[in-house]
Amino acid sequence: MALESLGGKRVNLEEYIFDGEVSQRNKKDATYSDQSVADRFKTIRKYDNVSQAIFASKLGVARDTINAIERGRQGIPYFIMVELDKHYKINLNWLFLGKG
Repeated sequence: MALESLGGKRVNLEEYIFDGEVSQRNKKDATYSDQSVADRFKTIRKYDNVSQAIFASKLGVARDTINAIERGRQGIPYFIMVELDKHYKINLNWLFLGKG
């Protein structure tokens, strides 16, 4: 996937969101220190290019739940983490710590 600009930084989403081999050079080029868990959660949806309603349907929750997580008003429940892994193979270290 081509590089995209997120929060003023250029990152390769496929290498940083999803499990896989990443070169040391690419790891140095991208940092998520200024992104919150809510921002990274929203990045997953934007990567899939779907609305909150469609994303919610994929994860088995209401759109309001997605909205609350993306705004940082609600944490991410365990069952949503399981669904994220099932549908997107998300690296949870990246989601919660911004690393990985």
